[in-house]
Amino acid sequence: MLNRPLNSYRPTDDSTSGWEFDQHPRLRLAGLFGVFLVATVSIAVRLVFVQSHLGVDYAAEFDRTVERREPVPTRDGRILSADGQVLAEDVELFGLKVHYRWLEEPVDAAWLRRQALSRLDRTARRNPDRVRAEETAFLERRKELWRRLENLAALDRVKLTRERSRIQRRVERVYEIVEKRHAEREQPKAAAEPLPSPTTSSTDWWERAWQTVV
Repeated sequence: MLNRPLNSYRPTDDSTSGWEFDQHPRLRLAGLFGVFLVATVSIAVRLVFVQSHLGVDYAAEFDRTVERREPVPTRDGRILSADGQVLAEDVELFGLKVHYRWLEEPVDAAWLRRQALSRLDRTARRNPDRVRAEETAFLERRKELWRRLENLAALDRVKLTRERSRIQRRVERVYEIVEKRHAEREQPKAAAEPLPSPTTSSTDWWERAWQTVV
């Protein structure tokens, strides 16, 4: 056998003809460490490249919004009687919501200026000509909005203007009622508060003011 001291199968000459890898364990460990080191360095270099060069591209993919519309078939929502008459059914109704300032006539000057300033940077806001130009452009967009609504709603301009005026009068009437009730609520409080007498000391006046605030 090969593990016996005297082996007839082992050559008598102990000299080796070539280099044996098993006789150098440190070289084996160094080679194994080198393989792991090359793999680790390759992964680290790739991570640095992705973070420094491809980070913006990957971030843009997360910020991008993808919209997909898919029609979903629905069943008929009608409710029929025994003789086939329709008792209830689904009817499509389209609603339109518009901010009050967009339909107000004449346009509120303060609102128009705020809209113009919101579309300009800090430097342009100091230029009166730029502000007036932006206000004019905003008014043109406002007119374009109503022209598009005329086409979408299939309404003529006279009828649409009449509807805008009706909504504006309703909003103004509600505003007047709220202001009137607010004034009526504040009037009894003002009448109930006694006027300070001339002989009242400054200390009593400060105490009454503090109690009112608290």
